[in-house]
Order: sequence, then C-alpha cells, then structure tokens
Amino acid sequence: MLDIITIGSSTMDVFVQTNTKTLKIRTKKDSQEYIAFPFGSKILINDLEHHTGGGGTNTAITFANAGLKTGFLGNIGEDHNGDKILRELKEHKIKILGKRQGKSGFSVILDAEHDRTILAFKGGNNLLPIELEKVKKVNAKNFYIASVTGDMFKLAQTIARTKNKSKIFFNPSSYMTKKGIKYISPILKKTFCLILNAEEAELLTNHKGIKDNLKELAKKIVLEGIVIITQSSKGVYVYYNNKIYSAEAKKVKVKETTGAGDAFASGFVSAFIHKKTIQTCIKAGLNNAESTIQHLGAKQGLLKKDLFLIAENDNRNIKIV
Repeated sequence: MLDIITIGSSTMDVFVQTNTKTLKIRTKKDSQEYIAFPFGSKILINDLEHHTGGGGTNTAITFANAGLKTGFLGNIGEDHNGDKILRELKEHKIKILGKRQGKSGFSVILDAEHDRTILAFKGGNNLLPIELEKVKKVNAKNFYIASVTGDMFKLAQTIARTKNKSKIFFNPSSYMTKKGIKYISPILKKTFCLILNAEEAELLTNHKGIKDNLKELAKKIVLEGIVIITQSSKGVYVYYNNKIYSAEAKKVKVKETTGAGDAFASGFVSAFIHKKTIQTCIKAGLNNAESTIQHLGAKQGLLKKDLFLIAENDNRNIKIV
C-alpha cells in the first residue's frame, strides 16, 4: 500500500521578470497595490524561466524525496508541458493514478518589486482524473488534499467521505476558503491535519487572531487533530494536543516565494508520517520552505533525503504559547 496519495493540480509555471513597478491605489476603506502596465505598450522581459508546479505535484516530490511511497491522483495535460510533468513524476518513482486529459495547467508569475502576481489557467486540472465509483480501489495510509477546483472538488469530497481508515491532510487555497467554511465542511470534518495561511484562516472564521482561529478551526476537524497557520516570513503556529506551538522563520535571501506553502506543508507531513516529534515536524516544514524560496521554481529548492537530518540539527526555538 502507498504511504500517501496527493490530490491536486499539475502545472507549468512561467516566471516573468520585468522592471515594472507597483502602483498603490487608496480608497476610503483601504489601499491596494497593483502591478501596472501602460495600456497599448510593449513591455520588455528581463528574464523568463519555465518550471513545473501545482500543489499536487509539488508536494508529491517532497514526499517521494522523504522516502515515502507516493501516488499522484490528478490530471496531466495531453501536450508538451504534460510530457515534462509526467517525466518528472516518473523520475521520482511517483505512481500516476490519474489521467492524461485536457490542456496542462499553466501559470504566469509576474514579479514586481517585493511580491508577485499569478495568472492561473486550470485547464485539465478541473476534470475528474478517475470515476468517483472507482475511488474505493485507490488506497493509501494517508491522503494529502491540495487546492482543488471544478470536478476535482467532488473527488476530494469522495476521498474524505470514504477513506475512514486513512489520515486526511488538507491544504485548501484562497479559492476554496473564500467560499466559506460551509463549502469545505464535508472535507473539514474528516480532516486530521488542516494547513492554511493566516489570510485563509480569517476567511473561514471571519475574525482575526491566530490563537483564537487555531482553536476555532480545531473544533471543525477530527478530534485531537492538528491545525497549522503559516505567516510567511513571520513563521508558523501549530495547534496540537491542546497546545499551541510557534516558531519563527529564518531570514534568508528570497528569490521567489511561489510554492513556499506547499514546501512547508509537505515537509511537515513527511516528518509526521515518519513519526518525528512535533518540533521536528515544524522545523522540517520551515526548512523545506526556506530552501525553496531561495530558488526560482516551486520544486527547485526542495530538500531531499537530508530533510530530517537538517530539521533535527536545527536549533531554532519552538515555543509553547
């Protein structure tokens, strides 16, 4: 039996670097920054790189690197980009459980000053990779559900409803959390470990406050489960066994942040499945994310067999707050 199956997207990410500045627009209620391009103009690109991405495959790579028998349940496009994604998964000995159908998911990441904007095309990632009645034949000790849209959400619901002997790790995106807690409740109530960022947590609870949100969300998932709220460069908070743990992120030279959330989640989950202490799990997630953001591309900096060794030698302080 497989150790873990990831359910999520596969994409080709194109990183576009320009000299474009951000423009801040203020309203009576708040202010927002925008990437601004003059209408009708031609913008020169300084650099352009292609890398595979997608929450389903990003996490699958870390799980495989960590020595877990890994499967990917999702779609791979019937095109050149899909060929590259498929080769990469096979190189990591990841079992392909979905289909090749539709166009590959495609993202354009526009870098501007200190942040980025992503143009995302879901393509075949919205389609069912397997008939729902065949889900009973797909088995693993653990399932990791990443951001899913379209018919893939129906698959995620079916997995959560039917795999009662498996642990469900759930990492929803803002696409899903913006629809409210009721929308994802069928998955939440079967979730053992919920991983999301501070903005996504606030969208589900409708109020601010990390500690309160951790406790409130813990009531929505499996009894004695885990809730994790990441805060980008500020670190992470983890609710586990009625305790709240916090850890700060290390200051590293950031090249690109795409995939950092996937890297943290998969690092943490890998360590947890390997029965590491909660402190080591937190450090494994942080180290994986901190390594990734020093590279361009969601998979480029992912740690490999040294994931646990680095975490166990990490002397950063994990506080109980």
